[in-house]
Amino acid sequence: MWIPGTIDLKVTVGGVDITAYVPRVDGGERGLPGIHIEQVVGKAIDTCSFAVENGAALDIDEWDEIVVSNAAVTVKYFAGFISQVAARQVGPEVDLTCQCQDYTILLEKAIINQEWKVITADTAILTAVRANSTPALTELDFSSLVTAVGSTARLRASRRKVRDLLDDLAARVGADWYMDYDKKLHWFQTEDTPAPYDISDAPNFTTTFPAAGLERMVDGSGVVNRVTVVGGAYLSDNITHEYAGDAQQVRFVVPHFYQAQSGESSVLVDVNTGSDAAPVWAAKSVGIKYIDDAAGKDVLFAFQEKYFEFAAAPPLLVKAWRVRARYQAPLRQRVSLASSYALYGRWLEDVLVDASINSKSEAQDAGMAYLAERNAISVLSGSVEEPGLRAGQVIHVTAAGLGLAGDYLIRRLGITCPGPTSIRFAVELGDYLPDLYEMLREIAKDAAGTAEWRDDEVLDELLQTDERLTGVDAAV
Repeated sequence: MWIPGTIDLKVTVGGVDITAYVPRVDGGERGLPGIHIEQVVGKAIDTCSFAVENGAALDIDEWDEIVVSNAAVTVKYFAGFISQVAARQVGPEVDLTCQCQDYTILLEKAIINQEWKVITADTAILTAVRANSTPALTELDFSSLVTAVGSTARLRASRRKVRDLLDDLAARVGADWYMDYDKKLHWFQTEDTPAPYDISDAPNFTTTFPAAGLERMVDGSGVVNRVTVVGGAYLSDNITHEYAGDAQQVRFVVPHFYQAQSGESSVLVDVNTGSDAAPVWAAKSVGIKYIDDAAGKDVLFAFQEKYFEFAAAPPLLVKAWRVRARYQAPLRQRVSLASSYALYGRWLEDVLVDASINSKSEAQDAGMAYLAERNAISVLSGSVEEPGLRAGQVIHVTAAGLGLAGDYLIRRLGITCPGPTSIRFAVELGDYLPDLYEMLREIAKDAAGTAEWRDDEVLDELLQTDERLTGVDAAV
C-alpha cells in the first residue's frame, strides 16, 4: 500500500519562523482555520490564508512578507505579503487570522509615467519599467526569466499601474507573464513546464500517482462556432470603378471615400476618349477640392463630400470616366469553425464588435481567437497527495473509465493540510482560459480610465508629516 510522505511545513513572517503558532488543520480546540493556499495559472494573484494561535506578541502586521515552504525552504508553496489581519480575543489570549496575496500585488501598487516614441524591444521596456516606476521595483527580478518576444512602436504610460502596462505590452507583442515566488518575472511566448509526475488510474507510485475523486465536466453552454466580426473601416485592395457621363454633367457624387492606390500619391482619374466597346483611357490631373487651384487641374476631388468635379464634362458614354484607387468600407467579416459544425450539426452564432479592427486579416485572427475561447470547456478535478505540483504545469492524465489519455494544464491548485504532517493538492485541469477574475479586472481597469498625458506637467508632491507647536506661558 502506498502511503504519502510526510511534509514539514515552515511558515515565516518577516523572516521570523512562526510555524509553531500556525495550525495546519481546520478546527482544533479553538476552531481556527488551517492553512489554505490557492494558486492560479497566469496573471491572477495567488492567495493564502492562515491562523496564528495566541499570536498577539508576534507583531504581525499588514504588508509583512510571508513564505510558506517545506522545512528546508527548497520548495515554496506560497510567498507574498499579508494583506489583512483579523484579531479575536480568546480569554487572555488573542488569535489572528491572516489573508495574503503573492508578489504580483506589488505591480498593482506601483505606477509608471513614461513614453517610448520609437520602436522598442519588450526587454528594454521591462528594464525601464523596473527602474523608473514609483516606487521603483528594484526588489523584483525583471531579467533572469525574461525572454525577448517582440518590439512595439510608440508606447505611452501616463501614470499607469505597472501591472496594467505589462498586460498591454504583452498583448502588443504576443507574450504572457507572471511573477513567481522568488520575485522573478516570467515573460514568455510559450512556457510548457511538465509536472514531476503523471496522474493514472493504474499508478506505479514512482512516475504515476492516483487522484482521488477524479471528475470530468464538459460545459457546452457557451459554445460559439460562427462569429460575425463588426470592425471599424478597412482599406480595400486596388480597384477600378467606371462611371457613366452625359457630356454635360461635371460634378459626380460617388459612393466611397476614395484613397490613393498602393504606391501612388493620389487618386487616379481617367476619361474615355474612345467608345464603350473600345475605350481609350486618357489620364487626368487630379487636385484636392478647397486646397488645389482649379485652374491647374483637370479634376478636383472632395474627399469628405465624396464627389469629383471636372473642368470639362466627360463624354456621353456608359464608360465615360473611371477612378483607380482604394476605398474605405465598413468591416464586416464572418468566421466559421467547420469542425464544430460537424460535431454539433448546427451553427451557434455570435457577434464580435471592435472598432479598432481595421483589416480583413485582423478580423480573421480576432474571429478565430474568439471561437477558440468559446469551444466546449472540458475541466477535470480531483485531489492528489504527492507533492511537487504547481499551477501552470502540464500533467498527463490517464483514466480509462472517463476516456482520458492526454496532457492537461493545471489551471488551479488548492493546497490544504488534511493532517499535521500531510498535504493535499486539489487540482483543476483543463485548457488555459481567462477566468472570471481576469475578466472582472479588465472591466474595472477600463472603468477606471487613464490619466491624460501632458508633456508640460509638473508634479507637486505632498508628504504628510506630524507638526507640533508647543507654547509656554511666561510672565513678562
